[in-house]
Amino acid sequence: MVQRPPAEIGMSLAEVDTPALLLDLEVFERNLARLAQAVASTSVRLRPHAKTHKCPIIALRQLAHGR
Repeated sequence: MVQRPPAEIGMSLAEVDTPALLLDLEVFERNLARLAQAVASTSVRLRPHAKTHKCPIIALRQLAHGR
C-alpha cells in the first residue's frame, strides 16, 4: 500500500492529514542562515536538537549550517 504524505504544496489546511509538520521554507532557510551568522564570530558550535521537530531532513539542514 502506497501512503501519501500528510500534506503537499498547494493543499488547503482543511485537506492536511494531521499530525503534519508545516513550515514556510523561505522563513526556515532565512532563520537557519541568521542563526549561523549570529554565532559565526564566536566559539559557539551549532547542532540540531531534533527532539522538537523529530524530522531528519530538518536536522540535516541544521547540520549543514553548523560549524
